Amino acid sequence: MTHEARLILACAREAGNTAASHLVGRALQEPIDWELVVRLASPHRMKPFLHRHLSPHAGAVPPSVLDHLAASYRDTASRNLAVLVALVRLTHSLREAGIRAITFKGPLTAHMAYGDLGLRQSTDLDILVPERDFSRAGRTLQDRGLTPLPPLSPRQLAALRRYRNAWVFGSEGGSFHVDLHWRLLADQLQLLPDERGMWDRAVSANLAGYRFETLGPPDLLLYFCARAAVDSWRAVFRIADISAAARELSPDDWHLVMEHAVKAGKSRMVLIGVGLAHELLDAAIPEQLLRASRGITPVARRIAAARDEILRPECEIPGIVRRDLRLLGALDSLPAHVHFFTSLPFSPGPRDIALVDLPVRTAFLYRGIRVVRVTLKLFLMTMRAVVRAVRRVRDVTRFEDSKDQRPARP
Repeated sequence: MTHEARLILACAREAGNTAASHLVGRALQEPIDWELVVRLASPHRMKPFLHRHLSPHAGAVPPSVLDHLAASYRDTASRNLAVLVALVRLTHSLREAGIRAITFKGPLTAHMAYGDLGLRQSTDLDILVPERDFSRAGRTLQDRGLTPLPPLSPRQLAALRRYRNAWVFGSEGGSFHVDLHWRLLADQLQLLPDERGMWDRAVSANLAGYRFETLGPPDLLLYFCARAAVDSWRAVFRIADISAAARELSPDDWHLVMEHAVKAGKSRMVLIGVGLAHELLDAAIPEQLLRASRGITPVARRIAAARDEILRPECEIPGIVRRDLRLLGALDSLPAHVHFFTSLPFSPGPRDIALVDLPVRTAFLYRGIRVVRVTLKLFLMTMRAVVRAVRRVRDVTRFEDSKDQRPARP
């Protein structure tokens, strides 16, 4: 692992942690390529974290880098504050309509997990409502000026509810999006076989003088583990989220987490997430789970691979096929594997459903539309890869030919 990667991981740890401060100081004693640090930190949403941890070491960091990181922190705080205002407005409207809403991610996570609106960069808002109230919640958001993306008829919306877990709404001007959930996670990633208990475990959070309802600690950790898996365990901010959520869990909470994960057939997904949080950020994880993460060979291999790949400059982002194969390795049993691969290609998304307004009785045909679109997408991806390979071979051949045609030196 490079010095730059070690520095970023040290800055991803909890603020005020003595070990983190020591690691940052030790990393700064090594030669650092600051341009590489900033370039690596950006896709991992780590620049605000770097600002927090490097500010006390101003003498060891170039002023231009400190200014850049400070600007990123201010931009994040400003955006999160604007999104928070919108969130207050929307949750208040839902509350007035008699709709219970759980808010998670976004500025609420920045406040609850890190105690600072400027630390966690967020791109959208996530609101979970009971499925029975979903249609009314959608109309409420539209009354507040949000636009569904894409617009769907009642029949199309019924199909979306059958196959997916959320509908996206855009704000005027596109400044933010709202993911309106009726289920926390898509079926392929579901770590909560029965979400009814999740509503009972919801907790209150006060932010900016307003009371929000949000996920309880066990459910938030399960959600973060699933999201880290979607990113192939390669995004540092996802691992930092798991580490932050783990700090809030009691022994009973950990038992509940693993009980749900085992029932869902995805305990490996949780073990990989918490194992990486411990390996990279020294997260406080129960020893029993750490032993399990080391003792299950596919889990240990995935943790080792992710640890070696994370923050490696030359490492490519895995494509959709390779990502899904990695997700497959996070499932516990053959039935879970079969369910994953039979449901994933056949679960139509909003764009598939928006193509045609089918009657409810023929909504199953959306699965066929999905298969056609996925097949076409994979075909185009393959053809692009072939074209790139042919061009590389042609360029190498031309280079070799040009060397052969050079006149020999006397």
